[in-house]
Amino acid sequence: MYTIGQFAAVTKLPARTLRFYDSIDLLKPALVDQDNGYRYYNEKSLLIAQQILIFRECGMPLKSIDEIIDNNDSNEDFVTVLKGHLNTLDNRLKDIEYSRSKLEKIISTYQICEAEEIVVQKRDSLNVLSVRERGDHAAISSMLSRIFETAAVKHIEITGPHTIVFHEPKDLEAEDHDMEIYVPVECNSEESDLSKVLPSNQFCRLVHRGSMNMLPESYQKILSHIEKKGLKITGPFEETYTVGGKFFKPSSLKIEIAIPVSERL
Repeated sequence: MYTIGQFAAVTKLPARTLRFYDSIDLLKPALVDQDNGYRYYNEKSLLIAQQILIFRECGMPLKSIDEIIDNNDSNEDFVTVLKGHLNTLDNRLKDIEYSRSKLEKIISTYQICEAEEIVVQKRDSLNVLSVRERGDHAAISSMLSRIFETAAVKHIEITGPHTIVFHEPKDLEAEDHDMEIYVPVECNSEESDLSKVLPSNQFCRLVHRGSMNMLPESYQKILSHIEKKGLKITGPFEETYTVGGKFFKPSSLKIEIAIPVSERL
């Protein structure tokens, strides 16, 4: 017979763990002295402790270990429990591989990002087809569809990529925005109710290439440049989206940030 201290030394299970296993009926002592409450363990207790240690190293929960020990007399039940745990581990591996794959993609999109040199340029007046609504980014698709359908019906030629104008302070965390989407076209202001002419203006421009996750850094860069040069922001922010190549990938996305500015008096 082993005292709890001796048994702890042999099995490398702390005495507090042995008391816990006793309380949940996983590993009960072979004998408890009724006078002093001392616990004593025997060779069968040692065998059970070894099984517990092996199964714990396999990541098996105590409940499953208890089932194995309780059904130790039946090889069929024993194998069934082991197969069940093996299936659980296989599912965990699939979840881990999926999470790993997602993380690798996120990391790659953050790494593929660059911003071109900031320039201040004048834009001449521009004929456009334009739609303005309040909504989240999911609304962009329907707004663009309305523009393209109008262009097709009216036989209006679209001459460039779409631009999103944010008619309120740009907040990437906001649930919805006061957005206007326009595309440059070959037409005059009377060809459609979506037609308008954008007046000439001066813009501070920066071209962001890569993941949209890094777009706030490009905004920080251009706004810092505007402040450093002592320029005054005179209108809403614009984002023009283009994709290079036949298939979309983060590195092919190009977003031109344009902020209307003027010299401070």
